[in-house]
Amino acid sequence: MPDINIGQLSEAINNKMDRDLNNRSDDSGLRKLVESYVNGAYWYKVFDEIQANGSIKKWCEQGGKKYCAAGQWTVISFLKVFADTNYAVTTGSEMSNSGDNPAAKISNFAVGSFDACFKWDTGQYKAGTLHWYACGYIS
Repeated sequence: MPDINIGQLSEAINNKMDRDLNNRSDDSGLRKLVESYVNGAYWYKVFDEIQANGSIKKWCEQGGKKYCAAGQWTVISFLKVFADTNYAVTTGSEMSNSGDNPAAKISNFAVGSFDACFKWDTGQYKAGTLHWYACGYIS
């Protein structure tokens, strides 16, 4: 195996990508983390994303967990408001009974919130903690 020439290797990768991704190209598909926040069970991360036309849009991932009372819809408010309702939400549950497998029902999607509750196929409602994750553009 030939020896590796560190000088040639350094020259080959020079200016390919800065550590902070400032020189990423519009076709690189990369996002740059520009803001993050954690407050107890709630958190978010905001990324700059270069679009095909060279403009920058802000992509946000956020999540948290909130207790939902039995039979009541609970409003889940976002820390960062989305640009529109074309965001994605996924949910999970934390129940006191290990045998419980509820479905989280979600509705009333707005740019700043959505509603959630737990419901079984039998129509029975129970209380539990909803874990949620949402992602989409905030600008």
